[in-house]
Parts: sequence; structure tokens; C-alpha cells
Amino acid sequence: MLLFFYSWIQGFNNYCLHNTMIKIQMLLILIVHVLLSPAISLADSRLTFPQSATQWAKALSAPVRPLERKGFRQGKGITVGQDAPAKAGILIQFASNSARMQAKSNPALDSLGLALTTQLTETTLLIIGHTDSIGSRISNLHLSKRRAKAVRRYLMRRYNISLARLKTTGYGEDQPIASNLTKAGRALNRRVELQRIQ
Repeated sequence: MLLFFYSWIQGFNNYCLHNTMIKIQMLLILIVHVLLSPAISLADSRLTFPQSATQWAKALSAPVRPLERKGFRQGKGITVGQDAPAKAGILIQFASNSARMQAKSNPALDSLGLALTTQLTETTLLIIGHTDSIGSRISNLHLSKRRAKAVRRYLMRRYNISLARLKTTGYGEDQPIASNLTKAGRALNRRVELQRIQ
């Protein structure tokens, strides 16, 4: 009988130890997530989402000073002491796992097209596609490039903007501006950024 109780106590201790290890692992994951949150919010705090042609012109007309934060070195996402190119974001609704834009995105694109034809007539833009983390990394990379090209195609067809003024690329899920753990965060990460390159 004593042997039975000893075995039961050992099993219970092993069970508690195993659960404690899981709790410690979860706590470490939470700590890492909290520590990395400032890096994710850096891009979010600098990126604007213009709604009108005037706001687009203002956002893309002049370079902005980069953030200078302790602990971040040049070449690690922050270029300290130099002007960064003007950049703004646009939240475009796409069909799921597709580069086909939904019609409710047209007003946002129309305000950008109007700015490019009236106030930013000499501007060359880099159109950068981004995705959330749903799906494989490779497919998200290709999807982000196709979505950037869809935006370029819309602006070329609707506003007769030349191909030479609209370059495209995509970064997939690699540059989130919000957490991919929430629906709202994933919606922010499914975006297109416009960066002035000339």
C-alpha cells in the first residue's frame, strides 16, 4: 500500500512539474511578445492612412525624419540621422487569398489617383504589398506582389498614370504593423503602402 501511495505521489509530482514547465513556456512566450511589441508599433506610429487627395499630397510630398530609439541600430529597421522617404498606407479590401480588389476600396484609390494627377504630377511611387500571416510565407509573398500590381493596374487604367511612375514590390507577411493574433491586427497588416521614390 505504501508503494502505491509513493507511486501516486511521484506521478502527481511529475504531472505538476510538466504543467509548471508548460506555464513557464507560456510565460516566456508572453514576455517575448511584449518585448517585441514596440518594434511592431514603430511602423504603425509612422504610417498614415490618407483619406483625401489633399492628405495624400501632404503625406507624400516631403520626407519624414525617422524615429530614433535607444537599442535600435542603423541597419536594423531604423536609419538614424537620415531622411526616410515619404510613405503612406492604404487599406484595400481584397477577396480572400486573391489579388482581386473589392469595389468598396475604390474611394480610397480614387483619392490617391486624384492626388497623383493634380498635385503629385511628377511623383514616382513604389507600391508595396503586404499580407497578414494566414497561409504560407511563400504564397503570401507572391500574393503581396500581385496585390501591389493590382493597385498599379487600377491607377493606370482609371487615371492614365504611366507605368514609369508606378513601381511595385511585395513583402508578404514580413513587415506587420499590428499583431497577427487578432482579426483587427490582420486587417491592418493586409495593406498596400505607397513610398515616394522620386
